[in-house]
Amino acid sequence: MEEREREGETKKKRETEGERERTWSVSKVDNELHGGYLLKRGLYNKGWKKRWFVICRDELRLYYYKDIVAKTPKNFIELGECFVTIYSEEREMKNCFCVVTARRVWYLAALDPDSLALWIAAIAKLSQITKENKLLRSIEIAIREQAEAKAAREMEVMEIGGGVEGGE
Repeated sequence: MEEREREGETKKKRETEGERERTWSVSKVDNELHGGYLLKRGLYNKGWKKRWFVICRDELRLYYYKDIVAKTPKNFIELGECFVTIYSEEREMKNCFCVVTARRVWYLAALDPDSLALWIAAIAKLSQITKENKLLRSIEIAIREQAEAKAAREMEVMEIGGGVEGGE
C-alpha cells in the first residue's frame, strides 16, 4: 500500500514538473529572464545534480532550486560581475559551461546544445549590462594612468637632459 502511495506521489510530481515546464515560456514573471533545468557540479562533491535554474533580471542573480516545484532556492550565482564561457575540459559531460565569479567557478551543463546556447546568451547578456560600464571606467582609468606615467617619464628625461647640459 505504501509503495503505491509513493508511486502516486512521484507520478504527481512528474506531472506537475512537466506542466510547469510546458507553461514556463508562456507565463514568465517580469523579473525572470530565463529558466530551466541544468546539471550543476558540486563544489566539494564533484558529482553532477539536476537543478532548476532561474535568472532574475532585477537582482542580477541566477538562482537554483532542488527541482521545479521547490519554493526556496538552494543558492544563487551573482551575475553582475561574472564571465561565462563554454567549458570543453569536461570529458564525461556534454554541453558544459562555466560561470566565473569573484568567489567561485560554477560548472554547469545544459541538457542539449540549443539550451547551452540560450543559457550562455542569457547570462552573458545580463552580465554585460554591468560589465560594459565597468569596462569603460577601467579603460578610462588605464588611459589616464598611462598618460600620467608618460608625462612623468618625459619630465624625468627633461630634468636629466637639462641637468647634463647645464653641468658641462
